[in-house]
Amino acid sequence: MLLLAPVMLVVAWLLAAFAIGAPAHAEVIVPIVTPPPADAYQDIGIVALSSLSEASVWVARGLFAVARTIAFATIAALVVARAHGEVVTLAAARRALRARAATFAALGGLSFGYGLLVSQQASLDPARDATVAASALAAGMLVLPSAFIAAAGGRRLGRAIGRGIATRRPLGHVILVAGYGAGVNGLYRLASFGEPGRPGALPMTLYAVAAAWLAVLFALTLARRAVLLEPGEPPLGPPATGRRKGRKRT
Repeated sequence: MLLLAPVMLVVAWLLAAFAIGAPAHAEVIVPIVTPPPADAYQDIGIVALSSLSEASVWVARGLFAVARTIAFATIAALVVARAHGEVVTLAAARRALRARAATFAALGGLSFGYGLLVSQQASLDPARDATVAASALAAGMLVLPSAFIAAAGGRRLGRAIGRGIATRRPLGHVILVAGYGAGVNGLYRLASFGEPGRPGALPMTLYAVAAAWLAVLFALTLARRAVLLEPGEPPLGPPATGRRKGRKRT
């Protein structure tokens, strides 16, 4: 399931980009599966390039934000289950999403707001657009993905954000986020190698799938770090399901 989910998400975002009339360039119609808040920032940019009216742009941004929140929350639930040796199924992930819907919704709202703020700040100075966006998104990725993982493990909103901010062994956490960013950039350079101008559709599609698997690996590593580095905390794992059945008296 951890191998199939990223591919399904890439296809879903590809169809969504077509549906809103985004320009038919490979770099636009193949949005990648990324951790928050990079996913929100990416979708805001794609929607801005669409052929939608001004009013419809905000509706599309809201729908993308909801879809992205559900997508990464599902990945978080799957990797938390895997980190604990549980059976990885979509049914278990759906139960986790229902049990922590309010927490995931709040984290998704924070991700969307942060991505919107970054996109507006970057557009104020186009000369430094890439540098400003990359730095701000890297800072956000130090907190929000870990908060999603903590929420999938049963933490409430305040404690989930606290786990994202005050992670144990922060140097290793920074190295992990930097490594993920370097891996995504390396995959893009590989996909665009030897391509004059814009990368072709096939290399970008392969890049999107590989980047999605890398995002899942990143989330799984965060979940395993949480399990190993928080021995004094309550068990980080999927919620208990099913009801206790009493013995039938005769």
